[in-house]
Amino acid sequence: MKRGFYFARNVENLEERAFPEAQLPLFSTRNSICADFFCAEKVVVPSIVKQVVTALSENTNLTFEEAMKDKNLKPTKVHTGIKASMGDDEGLFTFNRSSLPKKGLVLANSVGVIDPDYFECAETDGEICFFYFNFSAEDVILNVGDKIGQGTFMKFYHPEEGLRIADVERQGGIGSTGL
Repeated sequence: MKRGFYFARNVENLEERAFPEAQLPLFSTRNSICADFFCAEKVVVPSIVKQVVTALSENTNLTFEEAMKDKNLKPTKVHTGIKASMGDDEGLFTFNRSSLPKKGLVLANSVGVIDPDYFECAETDGEICFFYFNFSAEDVILNVGDKIGQGTFMKFYHPEEGLRIADVERQGGIGSTGL
């Protein structure tokens, strides 16, 4: 299969797309090096600030750190409904869009790394997702079709000496090879 973007399938029914309203990524200008990814479903990214302030107001004995732990804050998963095919010596690297921090949205992992063997992952059908924290004072709503991230394909090289590769087939998505 050629390097490219495809619609991810519903892992429960492979005949259906995972997200019917998903859009293929778009290189927004002739010289763009990254393709823009779009939100595939409406999602609310909750404000961390609001959650912590709420926890502190509910329990005035909590410290800021305790309030953060109390809320067990996790990033919000934003679906694209897209997967990417690439060569065995390539990866897809995903990044935040420069406009999203103005809204308070920051990628939880800073840079996403999509391995070539993720394309046919049985657990996710290789769907690419972005995970955001919201550091603004208000919740942020992302609608279908909003640009939520960007990505580019890059070649990578294994070392010629000291190479260690586990003889294991990919079984899952994020964190499936260990923490």
